[in-house]
Amino acid sequence: FGYSSTNICLIEGGKLVKSRTIKGGGETITSAIMENLGVDYQIAEREKINSAKIVLGQEIFSPEEQKLSDTIVSSLYPTLRFIKQTVYFYQKYHQKIDRIFVCGGTSQLKNLDQHLANQLNIPVEHLSPLKKDLLNFGQLSSPPAILTKGLALALSSLGVFKGAGINFRKGAYSYKGDFQSLKDKLPKIVVGVLILILLLGFNVFSRFHVINDRQNRMDTVLADFTKEMFGRAVKDYTVASSMVTQQSLPSASPIPHMSALDILNEISARIPKDVTLELQELEVTLKKIRIKGETDSFEAVDKIVNSLKEYECFSETEKGRVKKTYDGSKIEFNLNVLITSC
Repeated sequence: FGYSSTNICLIEGGKLVKSRTIKGGGETITSAIMENLGVDYQIAEREKINSAKIVLGQEIFSPEEQKLSDTIVSSLYPTLRFIKQTVYFYQKYHQKIDRIFVCGGTSQLKNLDQHLANQLNIPVEHLSPLKKDLLNFGQLSSPPAILTKGLALALSSLGVFKGAGINFRKGAYSYKGDFQSLKDKLPKIVVGVLILILLLGFNVFSRFHVINDRQNRMDTVLADFTKEMFGRAVKDYTVASSMVTQQSLPSASPIPHMSALDILNEISARIPKDVTLELQELEVTLKKIRIKGETDSFEAVDKIVNSLKEYECFSETEKGRVKKTYDGSKIEFNLNVLITSC
């Protein structure tokens, strides 16, 4: 992890097999701290070196530390994304990566190694050129990790070490952007759209079928009604409405001139006052009234029949079955009254 860039080297069997340089390093973190904390460059750089760290889940931290940690993680996201991409494709097409070593000034950021290990699920440790006493530089004032690049430059002067590069524009390691990703998924998207269209068409057809069936039933009811009322079947609502609301109707029209409530009032008004009537059933249709009740005597039944016959809208009043109740205290009777136009 350098100042303005990060170098990735893949080593297999002690030899460099792949390498890549990506933009982003310590300067990216410093700029993010400047912007989010509203401080100048020197203060942001000092804050990064002296107190900045990536907060891990098990740590106790203050709100200021959390804010600074979020700033660092956010600024490192593009760099870590490219590292993930490199690691993923190498392990997919070559072999598993056993360990990752980090070095450079930015690698000294506290908890960066653990954060990287959590993101990649691969052990991460700092690379030191002084490990196992390979080299002896005596007393050093700087952390060994930041000497790695200097040592590499010194060693490169002794020879040329060049490995095969990774082509991220073509082949297995090429980055697939949003358009390419969409292109790969296009067949599935087309199938999904076709399924949605079929479902939509089926839904429309079902609704149309239900509405059409309901309309047919309504037409049948209207036709039956107009045939009974006017002698001919009409399915057009406008025509039927005009037939019902027209000013003059034939004298033989079966449309009642009285409502059921009017008929009930007439029956009630025509019951003799000296007759006690217990009404049990009353059924009123367009042409007929059926009355079932109990009264005190057979004579009272005759009085009720004669009284109803006097009303001009009742063309005929007939007695049905008349008998005593089981206990003999009342007379049970049935009357059928025909309604006529009046």
